[in-house]
Amino acid sequence: MTSARSLAASVAALGFASALTAPMPALAAPAPCERAENYAAQSGAALLRIDELEVRKAAERPVAKPGDQEKDEPADSVFSDIDPTTDNPDDSDSLSEGIGMFGTNLLNLADLSHVTVSELDRGGSGGGAMGVPEAASVSDVGVGESRTAMVATTRINAAGYARIADAKGDLSEPVIQQAPPTHDKATTRNTAAGDVGPLTVGKGTIAAHARWDGAMACGKAAGETSRADTELKKVSLGDLVRVPEKLVSRSTTALERSGGETRTVASSAVTANRIDLAGGAIRVRVLRQPTLVACMSTAGGEISYTPAAIEVSGEGITTKRLSTAGDHADVTLRSLEAAPFPGLDTLRKGAPLPLPIIPGLPKISSPHLESAPAGGEGTRVRISLGEVRQARKGRAIAAKATAIQVAITQGGGSDASSASDRDKKGYGSATTLAMTMGFGLMEAAAVAPAADLEGVSAAGGTAGGLPITGPRLDVLAYAGVGLLAVGAGAVLMTIRRRRSRL
Repeated sequence: MTSARSLAASVAALGFASALTAPMPALAAPAPCERAENYAAQSGAALLRIDELEVRKAAERPVAKPGDQEKDEPADSVFSDIDPTTDNPDDSDSLSEGIGMFGTNLLNLADLSHVTVSELDRGGSGGGAMGVPEAASVSDVGVGESRTAMVATTRINAAGYARIADAKGDLSEPVIQQAPPTHDKATTRNTAAGDVGPLTVGKGTIAAHARWDGAMACGKAAGETSRADTELKKVSLGDLVRVPEKLVSRSTTALERSGGETRTVASSAVTANRIDLAGGAIRVRVLRQPTLVACMSTAGGEISYTPAAIEVSGEGITTKRLSTAGDHADVTLRSLEAAPFPGLDTLRKGAPLPLPIIPGLPKISSPHLESAPAGGEGTRVRISLGEVRQARKGRAIAAKATAIQVAITQGGGSDASSASDRDKKGYGSATTLAMTMGFGLMEAAAVAPAADLEGVSAAGGTAGGLPITGPRLDVLAYAGVGLLAVGAGAVLMTIRRRRSRL
């Protein structure tokens, strides 16, 4: 009897000990995502871009006298309703296709616009002396470009690019940094002052930084993924346009987490203090810096645009402040004829940057490029604040904006030269100029996966995306209960036998 009781006690003790001393399940270290989700963002910023610039030297020909049947021919149109960031058909499903520039392009600095020299105005019959072109034009050339991209589903997940000039030449070489692998520090380069065709740029600094955590691919980690910066001490286009103080462009992409929700964020910003136009006759002071931000999550997205606020002034000019997108100011000046720009006829757009492709971005409507008011001689200037243009498609959103737009036209000759004097000479104006230029070009696009696809973890299970190791809890529980039942049964049988003998 004593041995039976001892056996029962031993079995019961074994059951309790097995349940209490068995190793508990353990959480393994974080594992990479089982499947990358459709998290993506792209942004770009440029300090300035020449949309169109044409300088035309008129052929020496008699001006029609009153009563003559011949009328003055209109100058060739250099202002176009065509978006200079027209999609490149070869960039299917790229951000360039998506937002016109980059995916993009606010800038589409990836599109290959080019310089043209009028074939009708070259040397020869009716042309300039020694074959010098009588007219030269350039379009879609930018300065101070910074661009970033983040795509969870590609081999290169994050990238930053920055360069001084979107034009062929020494100053067009970019700095590039890509991840993975992630980088603790940015790649930075200081640049010397120099010329980009007719543009003169001061000393500058360009930097690019790319970082990536494998858990970002499924939205389980957050942080900035890429950043690009371009800084210039100054930039000028002859005496026509001068930015005499430091200006900076910046673009970033990031993943943010809040309340269990992951969202992609793309942002761009441009900083400048002052712009002088027409030899300093017009001064533009920047009172509020422009910014553009796009964000998207499984719950939806939004665009946030802060337009620039500026003050336009000058000697004899009524000071005017512009603070709302679409506001504009028109100024007419008496001035001498337009000056030529050395290097204009040799300026060429640079090669596109190797941007990652982002599928599924929406297209953005093309802006209307305004010219300065026509009529009369002298210099006519229109300064306006650009409006944001945006579009969305599913869980993708994109936007672009030009903070400040400047349009200038200059007729040959000055108002001091009377019409009667010109009639006596029998010749018309010497040189004309027409230009549209944008300051603070910004673009941003963000993409998130559909709600039913977000956050697929590597291990499955219910441990917050971490794989479970060790024995299963249900098996341990069944084993413990079984051992306890065996022990209890042995005790009951011993008690019954004892009673029966009594």
